[in-house]
Amino acid sequence: MTKANGNRERDPQPVDIKYSKITNGQFADEVVVTLVSSSGELNMFLHSSFLNQAKKTIKAIIIDEKKDKVLIGLPSETFTTGSRAWFPKSVLV
Repeated sequence: MTKANGNRERDPQPVDIKYSKITNGQFADEVVVTLVSSSGELNMFLHSSFLNQAKKTIKAIIIDEKKDKVLIGLPSETFTTGSRAWFPKSVLV
């Protein structure tokens, strides 16, 4: 895929991201996940199939990368930022 400015955009890469907290959602197969992004804590409802409680991670994709952070495509929208947010590389597993 090529951007309008001629730079080559890479294909999204699957990644696991550490979460800081989970609580039960409204439904049996749903949780509320708290993630720590570059701009602070983010919360979202998430289907449990995206969750790995043993590793304390969720499944996502890397969309873009800068020196010390990554733009992540999340499997669900957060309460405040939508489905994309910048995260420090330290949250990647």
